[in-house]
Amino acid sequence: MTLIALALLTGCAQETTPTSPVACPECPTCPEAAPAANALDEWEQQMLAPHIEAVKAGVTPTGDRGFGVCTGSKKCGTYLGSDPGELPPGDYVIRAELAVPSIGEGWQARFAVSCDGAGSTAYEKVYKVSYSGAGRGYRLDPLRSIHSPHRSGEARSCTFEMVPIRPDGKELEAMTGSYSTPAR
Repeated sequence: MTLIALALLTGCAQETTPTSPVACPECPTCPEAAPAANALDEWEQQMLAPHIEAVKAGVTPTGDRGFGVCTGSKKCGTYLGSDPGELPPGDYVIRAELAVPSIGEGWQARFAVSCDGAGSTAYEKVYKVSYSGAGRGYRLDPLRSIHSPHRSGEARSCTFEMVPIRPDGKELEAMTGSYSTPAR
């Protein structure tokens, strides 16, 4: 009895031996796996690939001028970039033009700015964003107005970010930038 239990615990042998009285049958070969009912054929995969990539990327700036600081008091004049350094005297805005996936409802983007120096400030706002059509971005212009030098007269250093948020609440990689204003 002990030998039979030992044989069962250690697995079947292909041949019967005195220590293994139970012979195992040959393992059956698996039939060819049938494609899953929800599997996509090649054409369907090609059609969905751009949408899948867009969903994975989430909310992103449209091109290399999609997020940053511009000259102007209400609209973007000349784009200066996301890290323009110290801003000469004048009016500026932070703006975003965002590519939003065409599928999925509830995309968001959280904008935040924080400034050190005179009158340190922190500001944050969450925007609901949506697909705006092929070749167009969802425009947030202006996100924040900037006057250089700051009205306090003291130098300031500021950082800003835009955090994309998927419809399921997952936050994606932040877009970031910075600028400073001189003292009067």
